[in-house]
Amino acid sequence: MASEKTQYHLRPFIKWAGGKDKELKILQKYFPENISRYVEPFVGGGAAYLNTPAKEYLINDKSVELISLYEMIQNNNPVFFGYITQIAHSWNRLTLFSRDIKIILIRIFNEFDEDRIKDFIQEHIQEIEKLIIRNDDNDIEILKKEISRNLNSKIRRAKKIESSKGMLPEDEIIKNMECALK
Repeated sequence: MASEKTQYHLRPFIKWAGGKDKELKILQKYFPENISRYVEPFVGGGAAYLNTPAKEYLINDKSVELISLYEMIQNNNPVFFGYITQIAHSWNRLTLFSRDIKIILIRIFNEFDEDRIKDFIQEHIQEIEKLIIRNDDNDIEILKKEISRNLNSKIRRAKKIESSKGMLPEDEIIKNMECALK
C-alpha cells in the first residue's frame, strides 16, 4: 500500500468522461509504494497517469484522437504546439478585447435580443477576425454563426441563473460573454 505522504497534484489538462481526478486520493491509497510500470488502459484526461510516480508508463484509450493528442505532446510536435501557441495568443487577445468593449457586452446582456447580437457581430467581426486564427475565407461565416450561438446560449443560461438567484455581478457577466467569444 502507498504511504500517506504529501504529493503534488497535477490537474488533467482536458476534461474527459470517466475522469478519475476526484477519486485520485482514494485510488492512490491502494497503489504500491514503488511502481515500476504504470499501465492505464483508459487514460482519458490523465488524472491518475499524471499523478502516479513510476519508472515506466503505458497509456491507452479507446479514443484515437485522444491518444494522438498525447503522442503530439510526447513528441513535441512543432505543428501542434504552433497551433496551441496561436490559440493561446488568440484567447489572450480576445480577453483584452472583451475588457475593452465591456460596456457594450453588458448592454447586449441586459438588452438580450438576437438581432442586437447579430448587429454586434456584424459591427465587430473584422476586429474579432484579426484576433483569431483562421484557415480560409469560409471560416468567417462559421465564426459568425458560432459567436451568435455562443452568445445566445451564454446569455440564456445566465438569465436563467439570474431569475432564480438574482442579478449577476458585472464581472460574472463579462466572464460569460468573454467565454462566448472564445
